[in-house]
Amino acid sequence: MRHDIAERKSDILAWIGERLPKAQMCERLNCRMSTLESWLKRLDIEYKGNQGRKGNISPAYIPAIEYSQQ
Repeated sequence: MRHDIAERKSDILAWIGERLPKAQMCERLNCRMSTLESWLKRLDIEYKGNQGRKGNISPAYIPAIEYSQQ
């Protein structure tokens, strides 16, 4: 079991402040996503990561024929 990740808690919190995606955190920590998730839970850190456009409502579809008539 890796214990070096617990020693980098301050780095992890800084990366979360920067909204760094979990994938990049894993790269920097040289670990798998499941390992990172496990340590976030152990360190009592809640971070959903980069959600992209989740929750945003996309504009309604406009057929090309209607678009050209506007």
